[in-house]
Amino acid sequence: MGFWELVRPVRGQVVAGTALQGLGALAALVPMAAIVELSGVLIAGGAGSTAWRWLLVAVGGVIARMALTGAGAVVLHFADSALAADLRLRLSAQLSRIPVGQARSVGSGRLLKLVSDDVAALHTLVAHASGDTVVAVVTAVGAFGLLARYAWPLALVALVPVLGFLGVFGAMMGRAVSQFDQYDEARGRLNAATTEFTRGVYVVKTFGRAGHASEQYARAVDDYARFYGRWMGPMITSSALGLAIVSAPSVLAVMGLSALAMVRAGRVDVTGAVAGLVLGIGLAIPLTQMDGYSVKLRAAREAAARIGAFLAAEPLPVDTDPVPAEWGEGGDVELREARLRYEPGAPEAVSGVSLHILPGTVTALVGPSGAGKSSCAGLIPRFWDPTGGRVLLAGTDLRRYRVEDLHRHVDFVLQDGRLLPLSLAENISLGRPGAGQQQVEDAARRAGIHQRICELPRGYDSVPGVDALLSGGESQRVAVARVLLAGAPVLLLDEATSYADPENEVLLQQALSTAARGRTVLVIAHRLAAVQDVDSIVVLDEGRVAQQGTHDELLDRDGLYRRLWRMQGAGSADPLSGPGDGQETTR
Repeated sequence: MGFWELVRPVRGQVVAGTALQGLGALAALVPMAAIVELSGVLIAGGAGSTAWRWLLVAVGGVIARMALTGAGAVVLHFADSALAADLRLRLSAQLSRIPVGQARSVGSGRLLKLVSDDVAALHTLVAHASGDTVVAVVTAVGAFGLLARYAWPLALVALVPVLGFLGVFGAMMGRAVSQFDQYDEARGRLNAATTEFTRGVYVVKTFGRAGHASEQYARAVDDYARFYGRWMGPMITSSALGLAIVSAPSVLAVMGLSALAMVRAGRVDVTGAVAGLVLGIGLAIPLTQMDGYSVKLRAAREAAARIGAFLAAEPLPVDTDPVPAEWGEGGDVELREARLRYEPGAPEAVSGVSLHILPGTVTALVGPSGAGKSSCAGLIPRFWDPTGGRVLLAGTDLRRYRVEDLHRHVDFVLQDGRLLPLSLAENISLGRPGAGQQQVEDAARRAGIHQRICELPRGYDSVPGVDALLSGGESQRVAVARVLLAGAPVLLLDEATSYADPENEVLLQQALSTAARGRTVLVIAHRLAAVQDVDSIVVLDEGRVAQQGTHDELLDRDGLYRRLWRMQGAGSADPLSGPGDGQETTR
């Protein structure tokens, strides 16, 4: 999606604002021409009404120029403001249309940059660049044309500063563009060094190596500073030289000396000399606005490209004749030769997986880190659509259901148990907005988090991150309370007890067992001891089903499950497989 398509909602305003500023540039030529004509009248010994008429024309031109350029600037800034609001709405709408897994893979940092920084970066392109460019071109061309009419030899002289500026400016931009990629690489190295330093500061301080880490970070900063100095030094010098060439004193000196010589040689008259002084400045000065745009315009173009790429991402397909998501308790889940490839040409994260989860049963997905457990489970709530095969819920392809209906019938608890900036009561009742306070408290009680919420100053009105500072395990229990209250027939648990402390893990497991009754449950597990009593265990390896059966059946076979079981201590939770250990990333 190109920039012109990106600004389609305000395209008319941009054109109108730019046109107004172009007319303002033409109006700015009127006072210059009036001054030249007034000088001719005065030199000829005229006065009275003719002189006053040209003076009024000059004043009128100034007023018209101020009105037109001001109106154009206002229109362009209103267009910029409207575009920013429209883009933020379009980005948020696109976020809701693309697959959830793709949205999660983008990351909150990149989304924040898109919605905030990148949208703001377009200000230069929309509110200034088009109008200022038209003003510079119209003023320069108009001034040259007028000067050629009064004294064409001086018009040719007036091109000398312009050509000098363009030569220096072009050389500067050529050098800058050739090193923009190196600048991006240098900035990336600095960002990486900053991230590594801030993430590892606790470790290095613990082992008394803070000074060593600081030295590495300082070297990265020094390397960036040296590159930036080598890159910007010549640019600043070139910029200063170019601005000096088209500055008012330089242009006046060139035009004044040339006019004096041509008047003495009889090539131009005094009126032509005055025209050279006035219009020469009018031709050169607008070019100075181009100097400050090089870096800003590049940043704006890159921001527009990132926004356009995100808006052009394929949304989750929607069936034009959706099937109502209506079935009783349970609802079987079936994967038929399901495949998932995150990007064309990338390895398959899920490769030909087939499994059938019957209503009222609990199935566990296990396997080594990176085996594709979260990727496989993410197909069921349509975090991703399979790139091959099918996923069925209650006998119907998931793509036949409306996404909103599907998510009302599939509950899930992810590894991080992320909460929204709402009250805890609102967080718990998210899946059932009409739930009463007693129902909310009952769900929290079954999840083992009710007492902790009551200890907060505002209880269930507390907001996570504001006046409710919850640990990872406590946040996870709030998320579990949410699915307990929602009561959807299909439940996905992505290591739901990872962050629970030992005391509450048993209570949480009991609550999940109660919630699983009458539901179709899929559990992603890293600790095998936690799922040894489920109805079926599916062992994944490199995106494929390696084994399937009950705990006892799999232990009787020589395979991956038995090896993983032995690695984890033959029935006891491995002390090294605590919260967060070996968790794969869901894209």
